Amino acid sequence: MLRRILGVAVKGVEAFLGSTKLQIVYCFLAVAILFLALWAHSPQQIPVVVYKLLLAPLGGLAGCCVWLALVPYANPSRYLVKDWRSDPDADVDGKADFEVAPGYEAIFCTCLFCAALAFVLGMLAVGMGL
Repeated sequence: MLRRILGVAVKGVEAFLGSTKLQIVYCFLAVAILFLALWAHSPQQIPVVVYKLLLAPLGGLAGCCVWLALVPYANPSRYLVKDWRSDPDADVDGKADFEVAPGYEAIFCTCLFCAALAFVLGMLAVGMGL
């Protein structure tokens, strides 16, 4: 019975969020409501929350920068057909905006995975240090 109720609730939320293009607005509204609730309950904690929210992504960026500095050939953009910086707003219908060089697809995916892993590990290192 509980599983059925939860299933209906999840489907309702998916239908509500999936049918609109304003999903990010709803997320920002939820964050704003939680922020206002925190401000009403404990305003002295606002600087601490902002500090912690900014520190974790900063750790992720540092982790990614360290990874790319240590292994410069692991930069995924090195395996594209053409340099993405020449046309950063490229929009190709039906195909990838920036094609991967033939034969380098697996290396490109590995580089993407390693960069994402470095970002996540940097965030975790900073987050666990808090």
